[in-house]
Amino acid sequence: FDLIKSSEELKCDLKNLDDAYELTADLPGVKKEDISLSFENQVLSLSAKHHNDFDKESGEFILHERTSGSYNRSIMLNDVDPEGIEAKFENGVLCVKLKKLAKSVTRTIKIN
Repeated sequence: FDLIKSSEELKCDLKNLDDAYELTADLPGVKKEDISLSFENQVLSLSAKHHNDFDKESGEFILHERTSGSYNRSIMLNDVDPEGIEAKFENGVLCVKLKKLAKSVTRTIKIN
């Protein structure tokens, strides 16, 4: 795999399984509808937007560290079957399973 680009805040794990890759990304506070996932030209692209819905008018902040922003990650995987990609988002964690293409098998053919 090749890491093409990434956002510092988007942390991912990528496992190499026998027949697939498994990408896990923590996206706390992100809504499912604010996640975009695509696979094109052997590149898996993940982006997410985090909205901080706070009321600036009600009260005075003593501490304000939460922010809004967008995150992205692009990874090149040259042996993935585009039709074999599944994703689920649960409890702020995105899990993407990317099935590998079947490996070509070489065999000797007997000529009669």
